[in-house]
Amino acid sequence: MIKRTLFCLLALLAFSGAISAGTPKETKDGKQRTFRLWGHVKDGFTKVGIPDVKITLMRADSTVIDTCTVNCNWSDTWNKDYWFYFDRPAVPSRFIIKATHPDYEPCFVNYDVKHVGRNTYFDAPWHFMKRRTKRDSLDATLDEVVVKGSRVKLTYKGDTLVFDASAFKLSEGSMLDALIRQLPGVKLDDDGVITVNGRKVDFLTLNGKDFFKGDNKVMLENLPYYTVSDIKVHEKKTEKSEYMGRNIEQPDYVMDVNLKREYRKNYIANAEAGGATEGRYLGRGFGSRITDHSNVSAYVNFNNINESRTPSGSGDWSPSNAPVGRQTTKTAGMNMEIDDKDKRYKETLSARYNHTTDHSTHSSRMTRFLPDGNTYSLNDNNTLNKRHSFSLNNTFILKKPFWFRSTTEVSAGGYDQNSRARSSSLSAETSRYGEASAALDTLFLPDMPAELRRSLTNRMLTLAYNTQDNFSVYQRLELNKKLSWGDNIEFEVNGQYNEYNTEYNSDTRLDYFNSTTPADYRNVFQDSPSKNYRWEARGEYYLNFLSGWTWRLYSLFNQENNDDTNDQYRFERLDGWQNGLHPLGTLPEDEALLRQAWSAYDSNHKNRMTRNSQSGLHFYYDKRTDSASTWLRFHLPLYVRSEKLAFRQGVVDTCVNRNRTFLDGNINMNLWRDHWKHNVSANFNHRAILPDLYNNIDLRDDRDPLSVTLGNPNLKTEHLWSLNGRYYYKAKSRMLSLWTYLGGEYRANPVLQGYGYNRRTGAYTYQKQNGDYLWSYNISAGVRLNFDKAQRWSLDQQCGYGRGRGQMFQLSDGAEQAQLYGIGSYSITSYTNLRYNKGTFNTGINCYTTYVKSRYDTPTPTENGSTYLQLNYNIQYTIPVLELQVSTQFGYYHNNSSVEGMPPQDNTVWNIYLSRALLKDKSVVLKLCAFDIFDNVSHYQYEGTADYFNIHKMDRLNRYIMMSVAWSFKAKPKKS
Repeated sequence: MIKRTLFCLLALLAFSGAISAGTPKETKDGKQRTFRLWGHVKDGFTKVGIPDVKITLMRADSTVIDTCTVNCNWSDTWNKDYWFYFDRPAVPSRFIIKATHPDYEPCFVNYDVKHVGRNTYFDAPWHFMKRRTKRDSLDATLDEVVVKGSRVKLTYKGDTLVFDASAFKLSEGSMLDALIRQLPGVKLDDDGVITVNGRKVDFLTLNGKDFFKGDNKVMLENLPYYTVSDIKVHEKKTEKSEYMGRNIEQPDYVMDVNLKREYRKNYIANAEAGGATEGRYLGRGFGSRITDHSNVSAYVNFNNINESRTPSGSGDWSPSNAPVGRQTTKTAGMNMEIDDKDKRYKETLSARYNHTTDHSTHSSRMTRFLPDGNTYSLNDNNTLNKRHSFSLNNTFILKKPFWFRSTTEVSAGGYDQNSRARSSSLSAETSRYGEASAALDTLFLPDMPAELRRSLTNRMLTLAYNTQDNFSVYQRLELNKKLSWGDNIEFEVNGQYNEYNTEYNSDTRLDYFNSTTPADYRNVFQDSPSKNYRWEARGEYYLNFLSGWTWRLYSLFNQENNDDTNDQYRFERLDGWQNGLHPLGTLPEDEALLRQAWSAYDSNHKNRMTRNSQSGLHFYYDKRTDSASTWLRFHLPLYVRSEKLAFRQGVVDTCVNRNRTFLDGNINMNLWRDHWKHNVSANFNHRAILPDLYNNIDLRDDRDPLSVTLGNPNLKTEHLWSLNGRYYYKAKSRMLSLWTYLGGEYRANPVLQGYGYNRRTGAYTYQKQNGDYLWSYNISAGVRLNFDKAQRWSLDQQCGYGRGRGQMFQLSDGAEQAQLYGIGSYSITSYTNLRYNKGTFNTGINCYTTYVKSRYDTPTPTENGSTYLQLNYNIQYTIPVLELQVSTQFGYYHNNSSVEGMPPQDNTVWNIYLSRALLKDKSVVLKLCAFDIFDNVSHYQYEGTADYFNIHKMDRLNRYIMMSVAWSFKAKPKKS
């Protein structure tokens, strides 16, 4: 396969050379072809761009061709990049480029264009200019001008949204997350996901550079808001696209946080420590050293409060997504980035460590709607979980004389978990006996009520102790070289190795009450080591055409192996082990006893080998002007897959093979028009999804007596078609923006999880089966506008409608053939956020509502409707005389379901947050936070569809009052 790939690439190389030899000298309209000659001007010492530089382009004999003055995209940002370009006839040429400035000595660069080919641009060596005399540093001559008066929150610059951070007033001690939550049209989820006008942000960057890439919460929770100058949201070329000079990858949608000048070349540090009622505490520290070309940061965080959100945000705090359990967290991390002054390379190194102790209690009461009558189940568990993890990531990018990237990732971790779980299956509803845990307490009494005993199918008690250690390493090498005639060639190799060592220990007793099946007691130890590796080699050739089209031809091969062992030992079968005198997790000292306890029926081994060959053709079109841009991509990949699964369990010892060839495809489009006012994007995708080879084995796995799994050798390939589109409009008048989204998907032969229920034992039998279809679509729209020129009043309004239709297999009690039933649902959502801001006064109200209805078309159809309402009001104000900042949030939450026996849920929550700076420079801030003053945070969550409904009760953090002190530090800028 590798030989064939190399042969194809060499053939393409020869073919492209022949094409380049016949490259036209004129465009289609008869005009002479031109190329663009680019250049950059920097200070030879600071490597910072220089404004007002005059550029003179000359021939080799020093005769003048043209002149211009340098430009800068963002003159108000740090580390400015001043550039220039000239359009020249597409013929080999020799140039002298002269740069002059009153404060600098003239600087000359010689550049030869030897071979034009299909090149549309050339990058001349950069001008590094030397100052004429010793003067104050460039930073001293470019001090910021402080503009007093009202600040405009949001402006548009081309396709970029620019938020002025100084226009937003926040409580002292607030971090970046509080600022982002106040940005118009921006939503920040608790897990760090950011959306702007309905579009998800791919990356959060600092001064245009990665900062703990992939973990937004580090910057969100540790960077003080007062260090931020502005926040820009825009599309950004990927590193590879930057090198190639055209978008051969879809641009990233980034939110770039730019620091104020005084924080760009200094040490920044902040820390906070606090204590609260109920034994709660928090502590955190953050430090960073930022320069024009480097960034070193570190952080540490430890707390047992579960809660990092404050009411100083946008007022969308909700108890429905409050943390579950009681968690103690200790985290630390560091990030280092070095960006070469001459832009030759970039190095990024990051490390993270996390240790979490999580103690949670959870109970649930579920009703399942079956064709032959409802069933009911109760569950509760108490879990203590201790997790730890460490990761180290390094990325090195070389930009000259070719593009090269090395990515290395190493991680290790594990957990120790103790748990106690109880469950039961019943034929009647049990709400009269209290909540799920209370009802289970009654069920496990020796003298339970006779009525309850008659409805009881089974009950089970499990004590478990589980441990795991894991290790992973990943390496990726990429090389892209621009050829002299304008094309590119690329090679990549990558590999990954993962190892998991998991041990399960459990004591389980299962009692049956509606059948003659005897009680089942098991004392199990299961040793489950798992190893897998994957490697891939890829070669690509880029044909870059003058029209803006790029053809990307590629071929790759990868191999993956997964080896999983599950050795199960049944100690209850050993004489004398059933008396319960052996603590959980104890193993026999005699190896002969261990071998005797090994269960061949319950143990298994799987080894899966997968080999993939993929070849395909990408078509890209990338065109950009001063007021519009067009980006298109077409991809047609051909897959040849070979799979082999060796499986052994009990008397089953088999080997399954599968060879498939299939074609996928996708189309992507992104258009900007009319001076960046209108944006249209669309995506179409087709994907063939092969069923898991393990599910194709004709196997009955009844190791768990209450969960039996059947294989299905007749599973077919599933096909997925998806289509989505988005339209976005922005107008400078009143800062109006509108967006709409339409998306849908259709699945043919969807793999569905069918199940049947045995009413005598309470056991479920599961089997994967192919349905006929599954489809869904959703429509959403939003508007954001300001009512006044000062942007004091702002409104965000979003609404959406979604609908779906699918199928489900169910096996009625006593039936031999599973029946296929239809299931459908629709949902309506609405979100409104109205805000007012003037000076230090900030208030807002938001309302979120959703209605979901589903229907299950069994012989006795069932319907389920649920309504959720969330209403929040928040206010923030600084009392002038006391210089005390007050933030408070009041919320009302309502949840209602049409399922019988499910009472409506209403909650009223009040939080308050006070802060005051104690010193003249405001470097010390005293904070007081009162969480859930009414002690009314809901411990319940509802979930359900047309075939089931479940009420969950979680252990949540009770109300508390916390006092904390925050300290910040900034080193004074040094004069050079």
